[in-house]
Order: sequence, then structure tokens, then C-alpha cells
Amino acid sequence: MDSFIQPAKLQVLLVPVHPIKRSKFERYVELIRKFGSIPLAEVPPDRRGERAVFSSSPTTPGTLLFDYLTPTTYAPLHTLAFLSEFQVHRRIQGIIGILDASEYSDKALADAVTAFHASLRDLPKTFATKVYGFDPGEKQLEEARAIQEGEGLVMVPAAGDVSFFLKTVLADFAGDILFEFSNMAAQLESRTSIPTPQETPGASAPFSFAPQKPSAKSLITAYTSTSAPKRTDSPKPSPAPQQPVNLASLGVAPPPQSRTAMGPLGGSTSGNRDGFLYGARIQTNMAVQKEVVPSPPPGAQLVDARSRKRVAGRERKLMGDMWLLSGRLNEAINAYNDAVSLTKAWQDQAWQASALEGLCVALVVQASQPKGSQGQHPPSLVPPRSDSPVPGLHPPDISTFLSAIPDRLSQAISLYEKMLIPLDRPADAPPPDPDRSHPLVYVEACIRCATFLLAVYEAHGSIPQALERLVFPAAASPSASSPPLSSIEQARKARLAALSPSNTVPRSSIALWVSQAYSPHLALLSLPSRLRLTAEIASLFGRIGYRRKEAFVLRELAALCAEGVAGKSIEVFAPSGHSPIPEEPREGANGTPAIVNGFKPNDAAGRPSLPRTKTFDRGGSIVRTMSDPAGNESIVRIVEKVCEAFGIQVVPRSQREEADKLSVIQGRTLEIMESGDGSFGWPSLQIGVLKDAIGIAEALPDYQAAIRFTVTALRSLADTMPPHEQYELSQNIPRVFAAANRRGAAFSLEYWGPTQLVMSLEVARLSTNRIPFEHALQDAAPEQAAATGPRNPFLYDPRKQVRAAKARPSLVQNEIAEVFVTLQNPFLFELEVQNIELSTSGVPFACDPLSTVIPAGSFHTVRLTGTPREPGTLVIRGCNIRLAGCSSREFLLPIFDAAEEAKQQKALLLDTSRERVKATGLDAVPSDGHAATAVPSDKPLAEGAKFLECVVVPELPLLWMRSTSLTHGALMLYDGEVSTIRIGLENTSPSPIDFVKVTFSDSLNATTQAYLAENELSAPEVYELEADGVHRPVFRWDGSPKTTILPGASHVLEIQCLGKIGCNCGSIQIDYGYLERDVVQSTKTFHTRQLFCDVFMTVHRAVVARGIELSRLKALPEGSASHSRSASVVSLGQRGAALDKRLEDSLRDVDDGQHCLVAADVMNVYGKPFEVKLERHEDENGFYQVRQRIEPGATLRMLVRLDRVELTEEQLERPIPSLTERQFVVAKVKRSADEERLERALFWYREELLRRVQLRWNEVGSLRSGEVSLRGLALDKQMLDTLRGDEVEIELFLAENPSSSSGTFELQGRGSRLVYSAASNDFIDVRARITNRSATPLRLNLRLELRPPDSSRTSPAALSHLARYVVVEGVSPVAMSALESGQTEEVNVSICLLAQGTYELSCVVEEAEVGEGAAAKRVFSAREPLTLHVDR
Repeated sequence: MDSFIQPAKLQVLLVPVHPIKRSKFERYVELIRKFGSIPLAEVPPDRRGERAVFSSSPTTPGTLLFDYLTPTTYAPLHTLAFLSEFQVHRRIQGIIGILDASEYSDKALADAVTAFHASLRDLPKTFATKVYGFDPGEKQLEEARAIQEGEGLVMVPAAGDVSFFLKTVLADFAGDILFEFSNMAAQLESRTSIPTPQETPGASAPFSFAPQKPSAKSLITAYTSTSAPKRTDSPKPSPAPQQPVNLASLGVAPPPQSRTAMGPLGGSTSGNRDGFLYGARIQTNMAVQKEVVPSPPPGAQLVDARSRKRVAGRERKLMGDMWLLSGRLNEAINAYNDAVSLTKAWQDQAWQASALEGLCVALVVQASQPKGSQGQHPPSLVPPRSDSPVPGLHPPDISTFLSAIPDRLSQAISLYEKMLIPLDRPADAPPPDPDRSHPLVYVEACIRCATFLLAVYEAHGSIPQALERLVFPAAASPSASSPPLSSIEQARKARLAALSPSNTVPRSSIALWVSQAYSPHLALLSLPSRLRLTAEIASLFGRIGYRRKEAFVLRELAALCAEGVAGKSIEVFAPSGHSPIPEEPREGANGTPAIVNGFKPNDAAGRPSLPRTKTFDRGGSIVRTMSDPAGNESIVRIVEKVCEAFGIQVVPRSQREEADKLSVIQGRTLEIMESGDGSFGWPSLQIGVLKDAIGIAEALPDYQAAIRFTVTALRSLADTMPPHEQYELSQNIPRVFAAANRRGAAFSLEYWGPTQLVMSLEVARLSTNRIPFEHALQDAAPEQAAATGPRNPFLYDPRKQVRAAKARPSLVQNEIAEVFVTLQNPFLFELEVQNIELSTSGVPFACDPLSTVIPAGSFHTVRLTGTPREPGTLVIRGCNIRLAGCSSREFLLPIFDAAEEAKQQKALLLDTSRERVKATGLDAVPSDGHAATAVPSDKPLAEGAKFLECVVVPELPLLWMRSTSLTHGALMLYDGEVSTIRIGLENTSPSPIDFVKVTFSDSLNATTQAYLAENELSAPEVYELEADGVHRPVFRWDGSPKTTILPGASHVLEIQCLGKIGCNCGSIQIDYGYLERDVVQSTKTFHTRQLFCDVFMTVHRAVVARGIELSRLKALPEGSASHSRSASVVSLGQRGAALDKRLEDSLRDVDDGQHCLVAADVMNVYGKPFEVKLERHEDENGFYQVRQRIEPGATLRMLVRLDRVELTEEQLERPIPSLTERQFVVAKVKRSADEERLERALFWYREELLRRVQLRWNEVGSLRSGEVSLRGLALDKQMLDTLRGDEVEIELFLAENPSSSSGTFELQGRGSRLVYSAASNDFIDVRARITNRSATPLRLNLRLELRPPDSSRTSPAALSHLARYVVVEGVSPVAMSALESGQTEEVNVSICLLAQGTYELSCVVEEAEVGEGAAAKRVFSAREPLTLHVDR
């Protein structure tokens, strides 16, 4: 059923008049189809007057509806032509020949018209015929005017209003059809019997209306013996283009003969004694076959009284059909009402049902037309009274429209169902009822009722919209430009429509009628009809959202396609006698089911089939045309839709020109693969569906579709398929491909393996001596190349991790690169890879192809090699893989950065569909946003995808380490000993080396750096640790970076190695490269390679510095020495007894307060004697060295005189440096300015001391020597005071007071201080000599201090007691004049001692003014106090 109002449409066949091109024929057909309706007012009236019952006039309301068919669309309907006497709309009412006038430019148009009529000569004159010529020339227009009008040639001019002209000529053509309707109506009045047509097995196209004249038998025999189309076993060549179309071969024939009351010879027992229904010239087209006995002449038996009584009701029903087709709806409704009453009275149930069905169609068409178009009083929807044979006219009642139409249709369906032949009819049952209904009309009535309810359902209860959908389905359907809705969207839309409050039609009521149409009686129909109706049933289920029932019917539809597979078109031939319903599976020799298409039938996964009834092919056989597979695509689409309904995503077809542009995207994460997002269905059923699909595709034959279904089964159902079935499927692919080649349908076999084949790509890391390292070009400068140690000033630098994460693999030009590719084989059979190579872009890359075999169900890693030919960026997109026997396919493996991976992980966490909760019912069907992805399709890669990138650096030299001076790579050293390591190098590459940089690392430095990072140390402590590594490195190279090594040449590097306690191993790193070339100088970076030489060391302690002391040296006044040794030596006591003559001589020349004595304690901790040298490096005094031998285990104190150090204020204000430019760390404890000043002073004076004093050793009896580090020795405040020079130098001594007599005091001696003896009660002058040795002028105040002889017992009480016996003249403190830098001033303070005893006097000088920026006044004390003994 093409449309709900199909009974109201006139069927007109459009046939080509050859020669004509297909494109032009289709264009002309579309031009004619625009006039699907013609108003009756525009149809010319019939000139016969009252005899023209169906004639129209300019005032006649109504419209003629047309259904234009082509030979292709009419061919499946040919088998239903026998029902034209039961339902007149199934008859072809007219034929229009389509003529391309441009093809007859050199031929006569009369020949085309003659050929067209010659093709009609074998058919009865039951329709109007015309020939429309398009695109004629002026000459052809003149030629057409000369042809007689009765020939039916109409030329459509190319210029002017073509649409208006076509509408006019089609109106004339419609008048001819109405003329034939009038003839048919006149002949119906003379009928004495109108049988119910029945399908005749074994007959091709018998005549429908049986004649009654006895002479008709000879006419039929004579006609059928000459006009029957012959069928031969060998295919005939296609007719020449200039030959006219053979309408008989297209099935354009009058309706076949009905088998009503079957006589002994198979003829009808009814006849027409007055002659043929359509006149004496009408003849039949009955094919004579050996197994078919021609029917006896009509009128052989008498017609019973019951049949005569039913003629009136059937006549009114046929008249209603013709009124409906002629657009006269009021007359049609009246005729149908009469027919219903008459057929109901005589229990003619099949004809009563047909009248009710036609009445519903007429009412719907009438309701859709404008009010009053059928008269002032349209018929009512309310059925007439039973006592009135002719119903009256009532006003319309639209409120009952919704219930009236389904009620009438349901009544008709019930009547049809009663008259159906039982399916379980026994073989010995009596002959069936001659008035039984055909299963086709029953099924179409069910579909018509469902279609009406569906239109109301989709219109949300709006009757006007529902009528528009029923009468004009093309206008109500979505536009062709909009994409069709998928099954998922269609189901969602149906469910939403069911929730509409205005929708009064439930989906269940629609599904009830559709399910009733899908009855076992479908199996009794011919295969074309069964296919068409099954497809309509599936479509109805889909439109109301019943996806499971749709899938159930679709699988039956796929099974029907397998039974009668079509190629280019569906052609109907003489009956072959075989059943369209497949028989039971054949059994093998041992009783097992036979194997079909390489597979055993699977009962569990078998399709839902209707009862299998042994029948004959009632309409002919569907055959395959092997030359053109154009018709296969629609069948394959049906099978794909079945697979989709069962949860199978079929691998999409790809065009060959697009195959190179499509790639398989790899890199699906394991979570996504395991989630099964969007997958649903029962695997065992899916396997059965795919096996059926493979069999259908092979039968078509569509070899590419068969391979696609096989690949789908392997990819999506491999987990649930046993190994032997997987192997059979894999072998099916080459078998189908070979069959295609044998048939001459060769094609390129696309990749059919798993979609997730490439799991990972990893560029193999180059060997250590081949890895290129990038450097800035400025680092090649000699001062930069000689720098050692870390340059990053930050303790923690997160940019290192970022740079490391973004680091790209590096390759070298013209050197082999290796890439490891991990492949996956999810199948349970071995997968043979005939060729695999890398897919790259960027710089040219020569890849070496490789073949391999991936074991079943495992991962397999292969190593691919290749050579980059130019420097630049190499992008590894994936792999080009070719399986055995198929074409190559590119597998892309994109990569994702950390942000993208985090985004995917977040999406997975938010994806609720991955919850492992089994959904039931329709909830298991994925939504549109989560379509089934069991088999991902190939698609172009999205823009912005990233791939594995490698940096190809310019060609680099290669250096090998040929020899070293190490023994087994190890050294044994003393602490402080220096040894030379010689490394022999050889350049084995064709490129020279012009840059060499040697850097080092050792375990002690690594430990120190870790200690610095983990602890918060003060600046001096940090400097000590860093200075030990920077100034005394374990390794040192004194060579130049501009070292040249030519190709094939050798070179020796000499590395100095220093033994240090705590260092047990180290590494020598040699960076080398080729810089002097254009490719490097044009960029800001260059690349080097590295060589490493590991050194293991054993370091022993030899000589250790235990401590250091500083003592102040001063000279005695002249004449104060009491023996031959100097006062300085005498003051040392026993400690200076071991000094040699050189030390004694150096001590004799000391100036008072300008020198100090350094004493270093050295210990020999090794088992051999050493010679220790204490060296002094002073600019003023030159080099001085003290050498002494120290025995094992002995401790030696070594002395050396050292000038006191004077540092300027600017030098002391310098911050403590950081040798490694480390990040500045703010101290947690805030210190005062004095503390910071003291810390800096200790640091800088200690550095100056270590610069001037050094300690070295030599092993006795060998040439081994080294140094002793003094950096472990600390400098305290007292030692600082001894070492540094005084800013203000104060000297105290006694002088004669002018007012006192002479001899008041005398000098007794000098030890650590001056000692005087004095008399009491006499004034003595204490003279202070003050010298400003600072760089700035000072204003000072002087104050004497009196303290007890034993300063340790100083107490306020003791000082108060002493003050009673000392008289000081003047004011204390004494203000001094300003002292310039280097100026000296003497100040006298007179005192008088009142009592005998021992007194100790000192002097303190403090600043009178505080300098800018100073925290407090500075105070300076005398170098040493005076001791006075008052004894007289």
C-alpha cells in the first residue's frame, strides 16, 4: 500500500519511446509528476451527452488524483493485476509514451508513433494512450501537425509556458480516461455475474472479466498462440536503442482471469451472454503452457441464483470505485453506502469489506477538501439507517470522524478475516469458497487502519493535520534537504508524541493493527508483495517507536531478501512452479544440517519465521541480473538496518578514492575499550544475524558487503566467538575476494583486521654515545665552555620538569633510527602482517618495511628501522599496515598532553554510562549521543591532533674512547694528591670535530649539593661547602674547547684528578661537535654528542690539620733585652725552643704590633712518614716556607710569622658570595647589624689568612705530593682581633711630670705588658699615643681605666676601693681634636697614687660622634695595660 488514498488515484504508466537517454526520461517523468491532481472543472466534457456518466463540466466539483508509474515501479505490482475487478484502482488506466524529439532530428516522428502503437497491439484496448514529444524543433512541430489526431501524438514545445501546456494536455488525457469509465459503467449494467477474483497458480496473466460468447474460445486460442511472450534459456541481447519498448515484457496487461466457480476444466462457470465487457475487439493475453489447461468457453455452466442476487451489490461497489477514481466523492459515497447495504443483505462479506474500505477513503478525501467543494451538503460520517437502501445526506460531524473511520476499517478487516482461507486446511478438505478474500487485501486493510491512526498520532490529535498527512503525505513529510531521522531519533520522537495531552491515540492501538497485518497469511503472498508489505510493517513499527518489533520484522525482511535476491531490477517471467518460501534446511549424509555459505544453521540465532507452507509462486520468480549490481544496495541497506536494530554497528563502506584519505584512529584507552559504551544486544543472536547477512551478500552477489559483514563479526564479536568460527570467518574473506576476481568483479580488498591494532609507538633511545644534546650557540664561547658547576640559581626549579616532559626524541641525519611498535591481535587465530612501515610527515624518512605474524590473542612488539634524510622535524603519525592479500591502511596514533589526558579522565569519571549496571528493555538502546561503537568507523582525523614528533639534528661526528691510563677504571690517592688521567680518543666519522668540552661529576659534589638542599645553612657555611667543590674540584681539564680532531684522527685528553675524602667515584663527560658549518651558524643552537669515562677512587688520609692559633708579636724598647735571644722569643717560653734559625731571624725583625704568629698543628694519620711544608704567600715579604718531617702518628706544630691584615671598610661591607649563584634564602632568625658585621669580618679575614698560609706534604721516598686543606679550621673573635690591624692604635707608657721630682718611676721589664715601679704621693703622667689607621677622620674621647691586678677578680666593690687611692687630674673623659687618617696624637693624664701596692692602668678611646649608618659608638682599647708597683 503506497498511500492511504491509493484507491482514489488513477494509475498511469509512463514508458520510454526509444531512443531516449535515461537521464532525459527521468527528467520528463518528474516534469509530468508535478501534475498529480487535475480539477474536474478543467477536464473537457464528454460529447456523448447523457451516456457519458462520468463526464465533467466546468461546474463539476472534485479533483482527479494521478499515480504516475514507470516500468520499474510497476513491475512489482503486475502480479496484483488480477484484483482489478475487485478493486478498480489496481488497473492501469492509461499509458503515456515519452518521446525525445531531439533523437528524431533525422527520422520521421510517424515512425516513433507507429512503433509505439505496434507495442500496444498485443494488449487489450482498456486504457487511454498518448505519446508526448519533448524538446521538438520547428520542423518537428510542423511534422506533428500533419499526423492525425487519432494517433495520439502531442508535442510539448520547449519555449513558452510548458507547465500550462502540460496541464492542458493531461486534462485532455484525463477526459479520455473518463470516457473509458463511461464505457465500463455501461457494460457493468449488463453483467449477470461478477465473480470474486482469485489468484490462479500456474497462470501468467489470464483475462479478468470472462466473456460469454461461445465463439470467444476460438478467439482466445488464436490470440494466445501468437501473442504469448516466449522465454528462452539463453539470455537475449538487450534491444537496440531505436526499438520501442515491449510493454508486454513489462507486465502491462489487463487483469488476469479470476478463478471463481472452478469447473472441471478450470474455467469459470459464469459468463456474459451479451459479449465482451469492453467490446468485441478486447482480447486476452493468456500464455499457453504444457501444464496449464485453457479454460472452457464462458457460459458452459449456468449461474446460480445466489450469484445473480449478489451482482447488484458488487456492481454498486465497482461503480463506487470508479466514482472515487473520477473524483466524484458524493456519488462515490452514495454508491459505497448502497453497496454496503446490498452486500450485507446477501452476506457478501468480502465485497462488503471492500465497500467499507472504499467508503473510508472517500470520506477522508472529501474531508480534506475545502468545504462545499463536493456540494452544499457533504455526506455524513454516520452510517445510514438499515431500512434505507439509499442513504440520505446529512451535515458533517467532525467530532465523530476520529472514531468513524477506524470503526469502518475494523469492520472491514473483520469481514476480510472471516473470508480468508484457513492456513491449517487439510488436504482432503472441500474446495475453498469461491468468494474468499485474498490475503493481500486483508493485510492492506490492516495497514490502512494503522496508517490512519498513525497520522492522527503524529498530528498530536489534530484532524486537519492528520488529513493532510493522509492525502498529501509528500507535503507533510520532511523536506528532502533535511537529513532523515535515525531509528533512535524516530523512537524518541514517537515516545514524546505519546506524552502529548492532545493525543488521543495510544501507540498500543496502532501497534495492534500493525501486528494484525503481520500475520501468517503473508506467507501465502508472492515474494514481491510480501517484501513490500513486510517493509511497510517494519516502517510503521519504527515510526511509533517500537524498535524491538521493528527489528523482529526487519530480520524477516532480510530473510525474504535472501530467498529472492535481486540484482539490477525485479523482472517477472512465466511461473516456474517453485515456492517463494524457503524449505527446511537440507540434511547431510549423516542427518546433520547441511552447511550453507560455509556456516551451519544456528537455530538459537535463527530468524523469526512465519509458518512454512508449501505453495506455488503465484506471480512469478525473482531472478538476479549478474551484469549490473545496482539493485543490491537497497537490500544491503535493509540488512544493515537489521544489524543496527540488533546492536551491531556494521563497518561502513568506503569509496576507493576516499580510502587513501581515511585512517584508523588508534589510542583508545583501556577504560573506554572495556566500558562498551553504547553496545547492547545478545551476542549469540548477533552472530546469527551476521551469518545471515553474509549469506545474503554472497547471494546478491555483493562481495564487498559480504566482506564488511565478515569484518564486523570478527571485530565486534570476537570475544564471544569460539576459535574455529573465528578461523572460518577469517578464511571467508580471501574466499569471497577470490570469487569476486573469478566473476570479473575485482576490487581492492580493504583492511579487515582489528581496529585497535597499533597499541603504542616508542622511539628507541639512541645509545649513550650517539644521543645528540642541544646547546645554545653562545655556550660555545671559550669562557662559557670552561665554566663548570650548575648554573641554575634556584633550589627548586619546576621548569626542569616541564622541559623534560616536553622533550622530544632526537634523531641524527643519515643515521638509522629504531621505533618499537606494539601490535595487538584480539582474534583467536594468527594474524599475518605482510608489510608494516612507519607513516611519517615532515622531513624525508626512508623506512625499511617488515613482515611479521601476530600470535593469536596476544600483544606483539616489532622493531622498525629507518633513516631521516634531512634535518628538521619528523612527525611519526602511525603505521601503514597491510595484511596478507589486502590493501594497506594507515593507523594513526595521536598523543595527548597532560591537560588533555586529565580532561579525558574527568570525562570518564563523569560518564555514567560506564557504570556496570545492566539496563533492561529499551533503556539498553543507546541514545543519539552515545551511539553503538562496537566497531568504530574509519573517519578523517580531527584537526589539532598531535602526533609523536622527533627532532632530526644535522649530521654529527662520532667519537670513540680507545684507551685510558686507568687500571680497571680505578685510582688510589691520598687526600689532597693530584693524579693525571690520560684518555685516548678516535674520530671514526666522516665529519671533523672542532668543539670539545669536558665536564665532570663526582659523588662528593652530589652529596654536598643534596646536603645544601636539605639543610638551612648560614652563608659562611654554604660558601665553605661550595668553595671546596669549586676551588678544589675533583677533576680539572686545562685544555681549550677549540680542539680539532679530523676524521680518522686520534687525540689524547689529560685530566687532573684530586683525591678528596668522601669521594669514591666520579665521571668525566666529553661533549664534542661540529660547529663551523652553515647549518649550525644559521641557527641559535648546536648539538653535541657525549662520551663518559667513569672513575672509581680510593682516597686515604695522609696529613690532617688539627687546628690553628694566632698570637700577637711585639718588640721591646731598646736596651730592654737581658740575654742574646730577642724579647719576642723569650716571651714565647718553652714553645719556641724548637724553632729553627730562619724563624728566629724572622722574629727578630718584627715591628711592635704589626705582626702575628701562626701556629698550625699537623698530624700524620697514615703509616708512612711525610714531609710537611707550611708556606707563606705575602706580597710585601715574598715567599716563605717551613719544612719539617712528620712521622706516622705524630703531631707537629708549625710556626710562621704573618703580617697583620688590614682590610678596608669597603672590603668588609661586601656580602658573603655564593659561588654557584644559588637562590637567596631569607634567614628565619633576624640578626642585628653588629652580628652581621662581625660575621662578614670573620669571613673575609679568614679568606685572607687562607690565601696567605698554605700547607703541603710530600711522601718520603716517592714523588707523590699533595696539599692539606685548612678550610676545616675556624676563626674566632679573639683570633680575629689578633689577625687584623687596629683602626685606632693606642700605646700607653709613663712620662715624667714637670711638677714632680725625677726618679719617680722606672721601667722594670716587659713581658706581656710594661711593668713600672713608682713612688707614692707623686704625680706621674700617663701618656697615650693614639694613631688613626682608619680611612676616615675620627673625633675621639679618651678615658683612663683603673682595674685590679687580677682582672678576673674585677668587681664593683674592688674598683670602688681602688678609686680611693688614685687621684686623677682633670676631667674624664678627655676630648681630643679630630684625627685625620694616619695622624697620631699624644694625650697626657696626670695621676697620683696615694698608697703602696700594685696598680693596673688601661686606656679606652671612644668616638665622640656616631657616624652615619652606625648602630652605636665604637670603642677602642689600648693594646696592653700598664702595671705599676708602688713600693715606696
